Amino acid sequence: ALVAAGALSFEDGLILVSKRAMAMQKACEMTPSTMAAVLALPDEKVEEVCAGVADEVLVQVAYAIGVAEPVSIMVDSFGTGKISDDEISDLVAKNFDLRPAAIIKQFDLRNLPAKNGGKFYQLLASYGHMGRTDIDVPWEVTDKADLLKNSVCSCGCKC
Repeated sequence: ALVAAGALSFEDGLILVSKRAMAMQKACEMTPSTMAAVLALPDEKVEEVCAGVADEVLVQVAYAIGVAEPVSIMVDSFGTGKISDDEISDLVAKNFDLRPAAIIKQFDLRNLPAKNGGKFYQLLASYGHMGRTDIDVPWEVTDKADLLKNSVCSCGCKC
């Protein structure tokens, strides 16, 4: 819609869509089976990413044109959550900046092609963008797993 309205170029629109997908992957680090990325991950990585929040989670993020913040973050843990779905949703909102500009900045998306000889998006188009071990993709970093896990466990034992 932003491209059709002339607010974004087609290239920027594609980047935005890609960034939203990346943000969803990052937000879904709490789950072993939300996205295809998990299919390529070793068990240890899946356990690290799940952060003890739930065994299975679906996160849906909704945006509105002209509104930077998501208008909705809905979570369904299919009854497997260690905490309520609303609490998981609050964790996602609190710990992940899902504004498009923040996603661009966090993943350094404007500089990724140059850092990869100009072929970064070509590499992603060839074999997908989730669960890649052959290229360095910033959205596969699980730097927030411990933070999420500690948010679930109130006893401080890092269980």
